[in-house]
Amino acid sequence: MAKYDNFSKEELIELLKKQDKELARKKYGLVWDSEKEPERVVLDCAKNLPVLKSVNEKDIKTNDDDYNVMIEGDNYHALQVLNYTHKGKIDVIYIDPPYNTGKDKEWKYNDKYIDKNDGYRHSKWLNFMEKRLDLAKKLLNDKGVIFISIDDKEQANLRLLCDHIFGEANFLGMIHWQTTTDNNPRQISTEHEYIISFAKNIELQKKWIIQSEKILLIQKKYNELKLLYGNDTSDIQKELRKWIKLNKNDLKGVTHYDNVDEKGVFHDGDIANTKFGGYKYNVIHPVTGKPCKIPEKGFRYPQETMEEMIAENNILFGEDENTLIKPKFRIDTAKELLKSYYYEDNRAATKLLESMFNKKDIFKNPKSLNLIERLIHFSSNKDALILDFFAGSGTTGHAVLELNKQDAGTRKFILCTNNEGNIAEEVCYPRISKVIHGYNKNGNGEFVDGLGGNLKYFKTDFVVNSKNRTQTKINIAKQCSEMLCLKTGIYNLITEQSNSFKIFDNNKHNQFLCVYFDFFDDEMSLFIEKLKKLDGNKFIFVFSLDDNLDTDIFSDIKDAKIEPIPQKILDVYRKIAKEHIKGEIND
Repeated sequence: MAKYDNFSKEELIELLKKQDKELARKKYGLVWDSEKEPERVVLDCAKNLPVLKSVNEKDIKTNDDDYNVMIEGDNYHALQVLNYTHKGKIDVIYIDPPYNTGKDKEWKYNDKYIDKNDGYRHSKWLNFMEKRLDLAKKLLNDKGVIFISIDDKEQANLRLLCDHIFGEANFLGMIHWQTTTDNNPRQISTEHEYIISFAKNIELQKKWIIQSEKILLIQKKYNELKLLYGNDTSDIQKELRKWIKLNKNDLKGVTHYDNVDEKGVFHDGDIANTKFGGYKYNVIHPVTGKPCKIPEKGFRYPQETMEEMIAENNILFGEDENTLIKPKFRIDTAKELLKSYYYEDNRAATKLLESMFNKKDIFKNPKSLNLIERLIHFSSNKDALILDFFAGSGTTGHAVLELNKQDAGTRKFILCTNNEGNIAEEVCYPRISKVIHGYNKNGNGEFVDGLGGNLKYFKTDFVVNSKNRTQTKINIAKQCSEMLCLKTGIYNLITEQSNSFKIFDNNKHNQFLCVYFDFFDDEMSLFIEKLKKLDGNKFIFVFSLDDNLDTDIFSDIKDAKIEPIPQKILDVYRKIAKEHIKGEIND
């Protein structure tokens, strides 16, 4: 009997109408099975709210620089915390997630290893990645970028997932990394990986890239002329142009950096949009006071960006308003060309790790230090903040410290990793410690000098989301001090023992973090007296049940920014819960 033999005509018509509606709703994109077993670590966040707990004995301090950060715990919890402390603050994210190859003990979902026999392994992986990438996107600033390593097993799915999360228009490119040579029966080499890259907002990305070795020649010549002519930019510019003309063969392919002002060498670029629908607004000429000519397709930058460039003297004006203005593309911010094909035998990364620990089988397939350095250098400036929430062996942190040593940068990193197989305690943390302090290479007496730096170590912890709303707020207020330290970058506790408040300082920046977390006001007068004695900028967080705070009591405190806690933390967690589990955080 056929499947529909017993259906009436009316029932068949209704069935067809239903199918038509379902087909009409289908759109182009990635489709996968919804979670048959929702991820427990996500569901649990409706009952247990993540916070941080300092592990002071693992802190490292070698100088007065700001701290790098390592967070031990599930990266979903760490990303939730960071969505309060660092939303919109990250410049670069690099991650090396599980590749979902089906290999034994590769990754877990709901405390169970996912293998090739799991019929839903691709859907579980996509659900796993979707939530973490959604949180990651919120952390990137408007000019931020994300790089994700992957191989053939999930590359196509990941690209479509990223199109959905970051927007197809923000795709930067795909880097093909050949890791080793491969001989296999199929006669097609598969010993390669991919790095998928997306921008938060591609319109705000710098569009100029240039080969670094040729840039170095111009920088060197400029420095020589600077020593010769001092601050006379006109003579420096004249001599630099002569030199560029004489050395044009060596500088082939470089957009001429033949202008000089008080900030250094630049070339004048194109101010116009490359397609119709560009930005159109008035830019006032600084001499004539009249609006400058607007390109036919509009400006390539939004007005806010243009105003920043003018304020920073990064716009070149003509003699009057009739000449198109031009952006100054500065030599010290020029980037090297990042090619879409990269070769490095990844066995070198394994040997590096073995030489640091003086033993084998430390970590399977660590990422290339050189490659991560190239990605960070290409995509950000010297003061960038870099996040890796699948930190693994700690290559990203190592790369940041190496780059800072090379160019005197002030980059900082945040690494997040669980401690499965003791990876945090026995691999990631020891590696960063060795890089900072130095280590005995291969145990043969050859000492590799440390690169210096500081590290703050946290573990994720939890506050019970009680049915008693007041109790939940009291609990999280009492345990959010470490989160506030991370948010402000102020870590040094300077208060004597108190049951109501904590005060931290950062001597380098003359800043103070002041947290009054008690439900009662028993020590508020003492708290205010201590605040009056602090000479510097103060970030003051005060407990409030309803998010309303009487700031008049702090009217005598100078240089202070005052915020209530913990409602803003709860607001972040509530929003994530609604988006990810359709759950609720008690208010």
